[in-house]
Amino acid sequence: MYTHLLSIKKSAIEFKSIAADNKSAVRIITYQITLVTESKEPTIEEQLESALYQSGFNYQMITEYVNDDNSVTRVYEIKQEEIKYE
Repeated sequence: MYTHLLSIKKSAIEFKSIAADNKSAVRIITYQITLVTESKEPTIEEQLESALYQSGFNYQMITEYVNDDNSVTRVYEIKQEEIKYE
């Protein structure tokens, strides 16, 4: 029986910039999606990547490693910018 774990972590980095006479606040939000599977599971990886792509997310797989128990962890990252004018 194969098991897998999917977790999503959200963090935000905020900074302000000034453009011409208008002030704008730019917020960069980073989502990290961690997929842990009992063993290498290309089908599950492809399903996750396909779901992200079809949802319009521009993602990047940033790391993949084998854990001590031989499970496999893959970490994906999505960055989004939000601009608010003050």
